[in-house]
Amino acid sequence: MGELPFVTSIFPLGGPIGTRTTVELQGWNLPGQELAVEAQNQEAGVQFLGVRQGECDSNRVPFAIDTLPESREQEPNNAPGTTSSSRSPSS
Repeated sequence: MGELPFVTSIFPLGGPIGTRTTVELQGWNLPGQELAVEAQNQEAGVQFLGVRQGECDSNRVPFAIDTLPESREQEPNNAPGTTSSSRSPSS
């Protein structure tokens, strides 16, 4: 049977609709450390991701697809003058 692939975590945990998101994978016996998630024609909600190693499929982990904007933390940001700005979505 061999060693089964197992995903322990992903980052980021979600992405916006209409984009391609590169997801970092952590786990054992994985075929790579990144996975591209295409959300071009997806609806908002949870999609389950998994990978395949040889003839074995990994466990599936949830990935949120949403209409809200995404933003990653940028360093340096430890002082009031170096914080990242963000806007709340308008209704």
